[in-house]
Order: sequence, then structure tokens, then C-alpha cells
Amino acid sequence: MNYYNIILQSLFAFATLFIISKILGKKQVAQLEFSDYVVGISIGSIAANMATETELPIYTFIIAMALFGGLDLFLTLIARKSKSLKLFIKGRPLIIIEDGKMNFKNIVKSKLDINEIIAQCRNKGYFFIDDIAYCIFEISGDFSILPKSNTRPIVAEDLNIKEKPAEMQKEIIIDGKIRESELEKINKTKEWALKKLKIKNKSELKNIFLATYDDETDKLLVHYKNQNKK
Repeated sequence: MNYYNIILQSLFAFATLFIISKILGKKQVAQLEFSDYVVGISIGSIAANMATETELPIYTFIIAMALFGGLDLFLTLIARKSKSLKLFIKGRPLIIIEDGKMNFKNIVKSKLDINEIIAQCRNKGYFFIDDIAYCIFEISGDFSILPKSNTRPIVAEDLNIKEKPAEMQKEIIIDGKIRESELEKINKTKEWALKKLKIKNKSELKNIFLATYDDETDKLLVHYKNQNKK
């Protein structure tokens, strides 16, 4: 066995993985979506073979890893262009608990077991389903939980403070696209949003990464992609 070649190919495998990971971004080492998981384990398997296989030329492994990395980038790019393709490739978040009640239709879609749901809620610090305003099963496989107003860490009921009911964040614009379904919930129109933001053309709209509505102030809180082009 040529130990020199194994050491050299291991270094090449590590360097190639590092470069591909930098190109794909931190999502590969953060919360993985299904497509990222498939690509990640495939590239890892190829890299492991690359480190120990001395018969095949090293460039064959590099090409294979580059193809998997390119495929992941391609899927990410086309998902940004088409909402339907994004839903097919990435899936969509599912509300599995709403106002303390289980949404069985979405639980069936998520293929979750009731014991898994209860365990995940306990892991998030919620031991009573009734204390949860919203529990969302994210596309990453994680749980996001919004507690009811009177069950937050500082309990408002103990201080005799009346709080408004817990509500979901109203995301009016996401990645340069107006969500008319969200506007309908607050009885607003697309024209109202454009006027509120003083938007005159599509490039200005595309520069908005996220815009949420604050019903107390009747204002839109805006996060821009390019802060210099507000």
C-alpha cells in the first residue's frame, strides 16, 4: 500500500470538500434541507473513497464532487426563480399546532408521530400543548414555537397586564415579491404597499429582502438586500 499517495489524496479530498462547502455556503453545516442532506452525504462518500482509492485517477473524484456541488447550486437557483419548483424541491413549513390545538391534516402531511411532536415541544420548553399559540414544522426539520401571550417567560397574568393575543408575523414582501394573501389578511392592497414603501419600479421592489407589517403603528418594517439602494 502506498501510504504517501493515501496521505496526499486525503489532503486533496479535504481541500476539495472545503472549497465546495465555501461555495455552497453555511447551510451545508447548519440546518440541512433534504436536497442538501443528499448532496452532503454523497460528496462525503466520494471524498472518503478519494482518500483511500489509489487505482482511479484523483481527478475522477474531484469531477464527481464538483458535479454534486453544481447540482445543489442549480437546484437552489431554479428554486429562487419559481415558487412552484421551490415548494417541490424544498417543501413548505407546516403549522401543526394552532391556538393550542393539533392540526391533524398537517401532521399527516409531515409524517410526524404524536410522540415526536410532544417530545420536540418539551425540548423547546413547552410541556403543555395548550400553552402554544403556533408550532411550525420547518422545512429544515426543526420546530419553531410561538407561545401564547400569557405563557411567556415573564407571565403577564401575574402582573395583571392585559396583552393582545399572540399573532404570526405578517410578512408582506419576501425576496422582492409581494404576498397578496398576507395583504388580504390586513385589508390592504398591493397599491397601498407600493405607495407606503414609495416604490416606483421593479428594481426597487426586488431590493427588499423582507417587509413585515406592524399593526400597532400601521407601518412596514423593511430589510433591504442593498442598503445603499433604499
